[in-house]
Amino acid sequence: KRFRSRISSDAGLVADRFRVPEVIEDLCTDKILVTEYVHGGTIDKVVDLDASERNRIGRAILRLTMLELFVWRFMQTDPNWGNFLYDVRT
Repeated sequence: KRFRSRISSDAGLVADRFRVPEVIEDLCTDKILVTEYVHGGTIDKVVDLDASERNRIGRAILRLTMLELFVWRFMQTDPNWGNFLYDVRT
């Protein structure tokens, strides 16, 4: 929830179309986290997009990572590009 709040309160990240799945608290336990389904494919799917869009995506993820590490001091996951999904429809 904290990460979702930080993303949605940053105009730049909203403009970059980042989306964090909503947690479904009624279904969560101490050991299981349940979120809504979010459509997307692994980030390697952007290879077929034009260079300007690939650059936009790369800059956006890099900006997010720098915010996590140096401003928020809170990271949603390990900084692995495979942990991001990309939805070509957005």
